[in-house]
Amino acid sequence: MQQLSGVPAYQKTERRKHERHAFTGAEVFLFPRWDQVGEARLAERLTLRLKDVSVAGLSGLIDGPLNIGDIVFVQFEETLIPAAEVIWVRRTMIGFALTEPLAEARFQRLLDAHEAGRLWSPAMRARSDLPSWWTDVGEHERGRQAVRSGD
Repeated sequence: MQQLSGVPAYQKTERRKHERHAFTGAEVFLFPRWDQVGEARLAERLTLRLKDVSVAGLSGLIDGPLNIGDIVFVQFEETLIPAAEVIWVRRTMIGFALTEPLAEARFQRLLDAHEAGRLWSPAMRARSDLPSWWTDVGEHERGRQAVRSGD
């Protein structure tokens, strides 16, 4: 039986209250101050490559240093920029708790856009992803099909 932190794995309980959804490959900008949102120079904002997101938090790979307790503003969309607190850091992986949960309908819209393969965040639109168009042809086609069929 595998032991984690001195407790058998079968005795561990899930502490999360909300279902996590994989947002693999998606990116969002993080801003340390509200007045920098949308206008920060590249050196003042961070980019988070998402692993998963729930209505109450997110995690992923970050491109700069943050500490537990730091507050940032997460730019999911141009008009969806909630505050989040760093709750754990493991090297370049980081986890955040949103200060206020996302509305279920807004979260579902993000999830639908991500699953359809759309570039739904300003961070994703800011970078060129031409290599993936050649290496992930099937994935991009599935996204286009979902958009056409309204799924």
